[in-house]
Amino acid sequence: TTLLDLDPHDAAATALVRELSSPTADDVVAWRGSRRFVERLNRAAEPERGTGAVVRSDGSYIVTGGLGGIGLKVAAWLVDSGAARVVLNGRSTPSETAQVVLTELGTRAEVVVELGDIAEPGVADRLVSAAEQTGRRLRGVIHSAAVLEDQLVAGLTEDSLDAIWAPKAAGALRLHYATVDRQLDWWAGFSSMASLLGSPGQLSYASANAWLDSLVQWRRAAGLPATAINWGQWADVGLARTLSFSILDPMAPAEGLEALEAVLAGNLTKVGVAR
Repeated sequence: TTLLDLDPHDAAATALVRELSSPTADDVVAWRGSRRFVERLNRAAEPERGTGAVVRSDGSYIVTGGLGGIGLKVAAWLVDSGAARVVLNGRSTPSETAQVVLTELGTRAEVVVELGDIAEPGVADRLVSAAEQTGRRLRGVIHSAAVLEDQLVAGLTEDSLDAIWAPKAAGALRLHYATVDRQLDWWAGFSSMASLLGSPGQLSYASANAWLDSLVQWRRAAGLPATAINWGQWADVGLARTLSFSILDPMAPAEGLEALEAVLAGNLTKVGVAR
C-alpha cells in the first residue's frame, strides 16, 4: 500500500506511471514538480532545548483525557514544573483514586475539572474559558483524550468507528478552533505508535491517530505551534495497560514524562517515543 501525494499542477496519470515504475519501496511519496519526496523513519536525536521554560509559572494549561491514568501523570508533571493553573477535561467524574491525586495537586496550584465530551460543540471553548478565568494566559494544550476498541475489519461499523474517531480526531479539531487565536507555547496531540508502525486489530485507532498527526502538520504549515507524539506503551497507566506489543516494551511513566518535556522543549513536529 502506497500513499502518493501529487502536485496539483502535475498530470495525475503521468505522475502515477512514473511512481509505479520507480524501483524503490517507499510507501509515502510526494511529487512536487520534478522533485520526489519520501517519508522515512529515522532515529531521532535528543532535541536541543529552547531558551524558554516548557511550563511557565504564570501560565494556564489544558489537558483533555486529563482524568485518566496518563492524564493525571501529565497534570502532576505540569504542577511539579510550576504551572499556575491546570484544567483537566474528562467525560466522567473523577474516581476516588483520581480525586486523591487532584486534592493533593490542588494544594500547590489552581486545578480545575471540567467535565464534557471534547468532541461536542462548545466543550473546547468552555475549557479555554476555564483556563483563563483567573487571569492566567493559556500557554499550552495537551490533547490526550482517546477511546480504544480493537476489532477486525469485518467487525467494524459506523458506530464503532465514530466512538474512536470522535474524541481523537473531532476533539482535536474542536481544540484547534478554540485555541487558534491564542498565543500558545505549544499544542501537543498524544498520538500512537499504531499510526506510525501499524497495529493488528487497531484500524480505527490507527487511522484516527493518523488524522491527528496530519492536523498537527497542517497547523505547523499555517505557522501555529503543534507537536504530535506517537507514544508506545506506558507501564501501569492509561489505555496502554490493555495493549500487548510483540516488539515494544512498556516505559515507566517517569520516562514518558521526561520524553514529553524534551520533545516540547525541542519544538518537534512529529516524533515517536517507545522502548
